[in-house]
Amino acid sequence: MIDECEPGAFRARSACSWSDYSGTHRSPKRRTFVLIERNTYVTKLSPNAQLVSTLFEEVAKGNGAPFWEACHDDVVWRTIGEGSWSGEFVGKQTIIDEIFRPLNRVLVERATVPGRVIDGGDVIVVQARGRNLTRDGQRYDNDYAFVIHFREGKIARYEEYCDTDLIARVLPDRMAAKSMSKPA
Repeated sequence: MIDECEPGAFRARSACSWSDYSGTHRSPKRRTFVLIERNTYVTKLSPNAQLVSTLFEEVAKGNGAPFWEACHDDVVWRTIGEGSWSGEFVGKQTIIDEIFRPLNRVLVERATVPGRVIDGGDVIVVQARGRNLTRDGQRYDNDYAFVIHFREGKIARYEEYCDTDLIARVLPDRMAAKSMSKPA
């Protein structure tokens, strides 16, 4: 049963498939997947889904430290595609140096707003929308699907699916971004 709720709250629905969010889906291991959407409420999430929700809240406040504390030292970050921002990066420091520092040099406003969380226990999927502005005034509002894999309660792999054509049109080459000065 789905109850009415206040805007901004979260409500759980069992996910039957990616396109049908009613009913219950049971994998051969009998795992229930829970879909969480905006304007809904949830009574119980897996610890991993709770952690991901908390991490997005903290990052939205400008506090990235809890994200890195929640990652294994050998965490793997993979961004799909063939462009300069795409690839697989291994280890916290490599990910910071190769992705986050260059992004912080390119973007003057940066936010990723989750719209949906799909709780699969050790695999959490987040659909989100970027709200970003480049230093030259272009909007970089990408759509994302993050597939976050957990091992022993920590993030082991973070897969980013997004519009790589938008990246190529709006963001500079990643290597060029690494050499930019920080925005004022």
